[in-house]
Amino acid sequence: MDYYVEDTIDTLKNIKNNPYGINDKYHALQRAQKRNIDLNTVNTKICNEKLVGIEKSLNETSIFQLLYEYDKKEDLCIVINILNEEEIDIITLIKKDANRRRHYAY
Repeated sequence: MDYYVEDTIDTLKNIKNNPYGINDKYHALQRAQKRNIDLNTVNTKICNEKLVGIEKSLNETSIFQLLYEYDKKEDLCIVINILNEEEIDIITLIKKDANRRRHYAY
């Protein structure tokens, strides 16, 4: 199925009611450890915090980058794959400079 930004937002709303719908892939677990990111923080952000940005990956039907504020200098980019309306895979985690996002926010 080809998902759109609106579908992703709806899926995230569904996951707030079912945090067991968040699956951590092995690559994400490795990156979290390497980049010193707590996976509990990731789940908390997805279930409780507002997105500061969302972007669909080029040439993909169900992969999105979710941006959440991590601290004053960095955003947390959570790359997900939507499996269905109530389940996602976390593919990888990346810390990005928050000024990058702010620069493009007009």
